[in-house]
Amino acid sequence: MARKRRINNNVFSYSNKCLILSRMINYIMEDGEKRLAMSILRKSLDYINNKFKINPLKVLYEAIDNVVPYIEVRSTKVGGSSYQIPIDIPANRRLGLGLRWLVDSAKQRRETTAWLRLAWEIIDSVLRRSVSYRRRDVIHNLAKNNQSFAHMGW
Repeated sequence: MARKRRINNNVFSYSNKCLILSRMINYIMEDGEKRLAMSILRKSLDYINNKFKINPLKVLYEAIDNVVPYIEVRSTKVGGSSYQIPIDIPANRRLGLGLRWLVDSAKQRRETTAWLRLAWEIIDSVLRRSVSYRRRDVIHNLAKNNQSFAHMGW
């Protein structure tokens, strides 16, 4: 089995012990430009702080909590037929999926700068009207519709 990577925790000035921010920076980062990814996240959190006068870390955590999926479907062949079987997602994968969806849907937005796109994706995720929230909702509905096959997931 593969070893789990350790992520450096002290890369962000808001909180030294915050693993979620480190992982988010790593998902934002492209071509090894970690400083650029850090500044994008910092500017977006500062924008949320200045615009709404609330703690941006609480807003970010609430957005991540709204986007993170708890159940997904896996395809399994039983007796020549494929079934979509709902399974619970482990915590590490759950957080990874939520962060990846948040960053990917922020990259698809139409705002002018990357930090503004990320800031508004976070805000829309808190308000439950973002693309990443709808993606989680689709997966949960798919799992709920296939609940009758849950006994096959041994």
